[in-house]
Amino acid sequence: MDCDVTAEDIRPVTSIRTYPNGDLNMNPLHLMTGAEAFALGPQARDVACSRALLHWHILQTRYADTFSPWQRTWMSPVLGVRETHRIVGRDVLREQDLDAGLAAQDHNYTIAIADHAVDFHGARPSRALAGPYGIPFRCLLPQEVDNLIVACRGASFSSIGTSSCRLSRTMIMLGKAAGTAVALFGADAAQGDPHRLQQQLVNEGAAPTLAHGWLDAMEDVAP
Repeated sequence: MDCDVTAEDIRPVTSIRTYPNGDLNMNPLHLMTGAEAFALGPQARDVACSRALLHWHILQTRYADTFSPWQRTWMSPVLGVRETHRIVGRDVLREQDLDAGLAAQDHNYTIAIADHAVDFHGARPSRALAGPYGIPFRCLLPQEVDNLIVACRGASFSSIGTSSCRLSRTMIMLGKAAGTAVALFGADAAQGDPHRLQQQLVNEGAAPTLAHGWLDAMEDVAP
């Protein structure tokens, strides 16, 4: 499919992170809005790929001193949707929770720690947080259904809460907590002992509270 935008329409902005094996993850920003993705339907990924390839071409030509030696090896097979419908859970992660941080939260129910900024990629005002906060297990539990856990960006977060906790690293931790809860408690996961869940997560190397460790607090670990 031909790209539907020109080089002048593309902003050469990208977030670059290093994987443990030394590969780099390129996250080009402002390529497609959610409204566009829904309107395009099945064509959305093809259009997004065309724009991503044009973005890559701009980096390798306009900024050749840095990017011309780099090689592109892989592109994501699916679109990552940052925000859509969410459940109303037994707890809701709100802007106030992000600002209050860990000191004001009930640590008995947290199953993951996050610290990313309130970040709308320019669509709305963004800002940094004063420190990390916890995500309660009850955010994964819908109010109306007992034997269901929602461990994704559709969990019980406000729009501002989602803008911070939406990162893949946090979603991985939520998935880990959900799977562990089901393994421990089965269909009764919503009524399971939160302390037992936390301890099992710790036993398996996760950090459900700051006391159990956190990447940015570990001097010998490079993010």
